[in-house]
Amino acid sequence: MHASNISIAVACWGETVLRQSGWVLPIFLAGTLLLIGSVDGTETVVVTGNRGSADLCIKIAEAKFNQWLQDRVHTQQTMTYDDGSTKSIEIIATPNIVYARHGSVWGSSNVTLHQRVASSPEKVAKDMNLDKCAIADHLQEQGQAATVYTYNYAPDTFGDFADGTLWVSDSNGLPLRQEIRESGTLPNRRVARSISVTYSYNADVVAPSAAVHAENTRLFINQMGIP
Repeated sequence: MHASNISIAVACWGETVLRQSGWVLPIFLAGTLLLIGSVDGTETVVVTGNRGSADLCIKIAEAKFNQWLQDRVHTQQTMTYDDGSTKSIEIIATPNIVYARHGSVWGSSNVTLHQRVASSPEKVAKDMNLDKCAIADHLQEQGQAATVYTYNYAPDTFGDFADGTLWVSDSNGLPLRQEIRESGTLPNRRVARSISVTYSYNADVVAPSAAVHAENTRLFINQMGIP
């Protein structure tokens, strides 16, 4: 892998800093991938740091772990590039189906809740490469009281560095909003400088008709054996 292919990707049961492609991808447990871009490798670094920071890193990981235990999760992601342009991705996860919109096009994949849940918060913290975690503030977000956490993604083999902010609901412990920023010189123009994500859950999540149509089309193609 080369530094010219570096980008940040947001994973469904945590985050992993993926070192391929310029797109945000949801990655699922048990090897199931809802493909929105192309990825063929990751780098994982064991998190180290002082005890207070490590405890807060686990709190962040617990919020991300619990997030994907929910029956229905809606993520809306916006990527911003150095030239000022943006791209959006929308993901709706249900107990048996994940819908994804890239631009204006919806797709779907058969992914169960079990497949998208990590084994433990500690596994999430490790896969996210969390480091230097801290509580930054207590604010209102989406009409709820929230604790604002800041954190770093531990540098990878190439020394690349990213930092993040996570707004976690004080009432249910679930993430409401997340910001990820790539630092330093970007390897190419396809790599986003920042990623902004908002989340909603369960009764607040309804798949739009275009997403349902994409799923019906996928099932029809499978049933007909169309390659």
